[in-house]
This record gives sequence, structure tokens and C-alpha cells, in this order.
Amino acid sequence: MLATDGAVARRTGTMVAGRNRGIVSVVMETRLPFSTPDYLHDTRFAHDAELDKTFREEGIVAVVGVPLLWEGDVIGLLFVADRYHRTHTAQNISILSTLATHAAVAIKNAMAFQQAEDALQSAERARAELERHARQVQGAAEAHAQMTSLLARGASLAALCESVAGHLGGALLVLDEAAQVIGRGIAPDYPARAVERYSPLAETSSALTRRCGKAGRSGAPCSRTKKTASGAAPSP
Repeated sequence: MLATDGAVARRTGTMVAGRNRGIVSVVMETRLPFSTPDYLHDTRFAHDAELDKTFREEGIVAVVGVPLLWEGDVIGLLFVADRYHRTHTAQNISILSTLATHAAVAIKNAMAFQQAEDALQSAERARAELERHARQVQGAAEAHAQMTSLLARGASLAALCESVAGHLGGALLVLDEAAQVIGRGIAPDYPARAVERYSPLAETSSALTRRCGKAGRSGAPCSRTKKTASGAAPSP
């Protein structure tokens, strides 16, 4: 149940009608309006115990239901219930069917709008991801061009370290086999206190050196977390 009006029982607004029970089963199968002057005692359809209990609490007696049709499919149902015995006329059912047609159009329009909104958001996410990837590719190309230019000019190790650190936005240490610093680079405004305090004899520095030694043998990158704010790689 998506919406109700005039209900007094708490369960009415949350009741669930199965496709193969109650008046719902008849309307879904025939795709035509169906009415009953005495729902709880009508034997033309299978009853649902929970639904019948809700109807008793609400005091519902007569019910008429019409399908919400869209391109031949039932996308919903419109019900009118009375707390007394009532036989609905053909005119009443015709009016309800007209309301159901308008409701079906409104529901479909709302669904189409939501689908369009979802598609727009999906396209926006894809565009943002494409732009991010394009910036990464451009940045990598610029870094490659700059490194190539530095190497062609015979730049020093210090200049190469500064260039790499700038592109990475971090700090870089180059160590020799004795774990001595032979080159370093720090990006502007990067908090590289750990790099500046590096000492081959320090406990954290020794652990970093061992890890970088293993990385050098395996070809894997060697780095530290932001908490220690340092990175290192073995010398070539």
C-alpha cells in the first residue's frame, strides 16, 4: 500500500496485498475493474488472513478495485472501500477507471523523470572520472617530458630528486648500499620532517632501509605511510 486516505486503523497504511490473494488477484488476472459488496464473505477469490484482519479492524465491507494500466501492463491498482454494503454502478467504476488512467500516467512520468535524473547523475560521474583520468595522463606525460629533458641536459641527482618529489607531491630519499643519503627531494609545502631527520642508525630508518632493500631486489616500490612522511628507494 503506497497511499491511503480516510483510514482509521494503524495497520491499513502498511498492509501488503499479495498478487494471488483477495481482490488484487482478480484485477491482476483480468486487468479489469472488480467490485464486491461484501469483501470478507466473498468466495470468488482466495482470502489472505492478515489482509482480512486489517479489513475487520478498519470496518471495511464493500471494495472496488481498478487496474492502473500502461501499455497493457498493470503497474498498480486503485481501490475504494466502504464501511457498509454497497454495489457500485457502472458510472462509478468508469469514473474510477478514468482516475486510474491519470494515476498511471503520473506514475510513469515520475518514473521517467527519476530514470532521466539517474542517467544524468551517472553521466556526470563518468565525465568527472574521465576528466580525472585525463589530468592524470597529462600529468604523467608532462612528468615524462620533464624527466627526459633533465636527463638529456645531464641534470644532477639532486635536480632529478626535486623533480620527482614535486610531481609526486611528497618527499624522496635516495640511499646507497650503506643506507647513506646520496640524494633527496622535497615538494614545496610538504611536511617532510621525517625525511629531514633520517639517520641510518635510527630504528625506523633501519626498518625502512631493510624494506627498501627487499623492494630493490624484487622490483617493487618502497614507501612509508604519511605518519612517518618519508619515502626511499635504493640507488640505481
